[in-house]
Amino acid sequence: MTAMTRQLEADSGLERCFSAVAFGERRALLERLLDDHLDAGDGMTITALAQATGTTRFTASRHLAVLRAAGLVRAELRGTRRVHRLDLDAIAAIDDWLQPFIAASWAADVA
Repeated sequence: MTAMTRQLEADSGLERCFSAVAFGERRALLERLLDDHLDAGDGMTITALAQATGTTRFTASRHLAVLRAAGLVRAELRGTRRVHRLDLDAIAAIDDWLQPFIAASWAADVA
C-alpha cells in the first residue's frame, strides 16, 4: 500500500466521520454514549439511547447504523440486545486532524 493510498483511505474515513456528525440527532447519541463511557457504563441499548435522546427506537437505530458505518460507534450482541459504545480510536482520529486548527486558534488568541 502506497502512502497516497493510505492518505486517501484516511481522508475517506474522516469524511464519513464528519458526515455522520453533521446531524444533531447523531451528535446527541454520541454525547449520551460519551456520558455512559465517562460513568464507566457498559454500553447502551438502542432503547436506552432512544429514551435518553427523546427519539424513537427506529430513528435511533438508523442513526446508529450511520455512526457504526463511520466507525464512531461499535456494537456487540449480548443475548438479544445490541449494546453500543463509542469507538475512541475514531474519535482520536478526528481530534488528530483538528489539532492544528485548535493550535492556530490558541496562537491567534494569545497574539
